[in-house]
Amino acid sequence: MTPLRARFIAHLELKGYAAKTLRNYLQCIIQFTRWLKRSPDTLTKGELHRYLLYLKRGRKLAVRTLNIHIYSLKCFCEFVLPETDIMAPYRRLKEPKYNPDVLSREEIRMIIDTEQNLKYKAIIALIYSSGVRLAECAALTIHDIDSNRMVVRVRGGKGAKDRQSILSQRTLDILRDYWKQFRPRNALFEGNIPGKPIHTRSIQEIVAIAGYKAGLRRRIAPHALRHSFATHLLEDGVSLQVIQRLLGHERLDTTNIYTHVSTDMLANVKSPLDTPVEKSRRKCKKRGRPKGSVRRKKNRKSTKKGGRK
Repeated sequence: MTPLRARFIAHLELKGYAAKTLRNYLQCIIQFTRWLKRSPDTLTKGELHRYLLYLKRGRKLAVRTLNIHIYSLKCFCEFVLPETDIMAPYRRLKEPKYNPDVLSREEIRMIIDTEQNLKYKAIIALIYSSGVRLAECAALTIHDIDSNRMVVRVRGGKGAKDRQSILSQRTLDILRDYWKQFRPRNALFEGNIPGKPIHTRSIQEIVAIAGYKAGLRRRIAPHALRHSFATHLLEDGVSLQVIQRLLGHERLDTTNIYTHVSTDMLANVKSPLDTPVEKSRRKCKKRGRPKGSVRRKKNRKSTKKGGRK
């Protein structure tokens, strides 16, 4: 490891970046160094401009991935070239908004019921029933399952925040059967090394293969289970504020996206084309004048019999 890389890693750690963010930023700078073919602390504005164009036009990176490169280069330039402000012209690109992938309740039940491996079944059931993130599920310990209060404790979630989510009775039954068979020591779901937590990539493969075994013709990601958890709660009448707390969202706007994918909410909306005309007119008559409005009086000059005053 070069001294520059070691200093940059220490800089990121002192700024409080999460381990995953640190790895992503470091990998982006390594890729830039290979493209530049020399130490990156000697970069110029022209080289920076050409590299970003190469990422966009040559490698055709997605907007979200390109933004990670922009953030990492901005952080690196602020560290090695603080007086130049070389990254000032480059801003975060606007990312397109996609509706999250949501499974139906029947598809969720098929995935859980089809899976025969108790460990895999427990992982899938826990992610869906509690809405935990992929990394949060991998980091759970046996002490994070509170069967007395029926909650799952999430420690050090996104943004280094702790929270609690709900624990399903069916998931608890599956977890108890799993514990009797596998006897985990500390990590709730151990990987290949006893006592060490399972890798997130292993969970991704477990969920994807379980989806295929259940007959689903698309690759299922663990985050789709979390999306389904939130959407199904919304359809059951749970408030957005409660769902926000369960998911660990900092902003309600993030949780609000599930209102766009709830099929039950859309099913209750009737198209105006299917509304009879007479029924629509009756509703308009019942509404009448809006509350608080003032009827405008006509300005008439006072008159007497026989002509003007």
